[in-house]
Amino acid sequence: MSNTRTVAVIHRYRDGYRVAKAIVAIGSTIKVVGFILAGLMALFGLLAGGSNLGAAGTFAGLLGALILGGIVALVFWLCGVIVSAQGQILMATLDSAVGRSPFLSDDDRAAVMSLPSSVADAEFVEVAATAGLAGVGQPITVRPRIAPDERAITCPQCGVDNPSSSFYCANCRRNLHM
Repeated sequence: MSNTRTVAVIHRYRDGYRVAKAIVAIGSTIKVVGFILAGLMALFGLLAGGSNLGAAGTFAGLLGALILGGIVALVFWLCGVIVSAQGQILMATLDSAVGRSPFLSDDDRAAVMSLPSSVADAEFVEVAATAGLAGVGQPITVRPRIAPDERAITCPQCGVDNPSSSFYCANCRRNLHM
């Protein structure tokens, strides 16, 4: 595996994550703009209704502006949710592609996904000792879950079984394919 290939793959995935985050931000902006427009419509309805027909006209104008503003807010909110969902779907697709890429190490995957490196290979991790059960100063052993149909690789350093797809031990971070 060449370093140039790894760098190119990392840049491609990072660009994809940037696009996904931009799409989510656009969806959030659409929702905010919708609520601002709804507020302005209600304010305009209050001002326009108050200058026309007295108390009855003010109430009718305000009620109409509130209903119209609510409809506008709902439409913008739904559009914003749909756009944000597209960004989230893109991120999930990228997470899947990054997680299965043979060109990236676990640390590269964590960096691309903006995760702490300890999370990358502890994807489906069980902790042998929880905070309440572990003694103070005692190390916690991380044991990854291994699918029933997957072969395990035992780490020669700490003895923890890791999925055969792992490059590094989930517990001690030793390279398993040396």
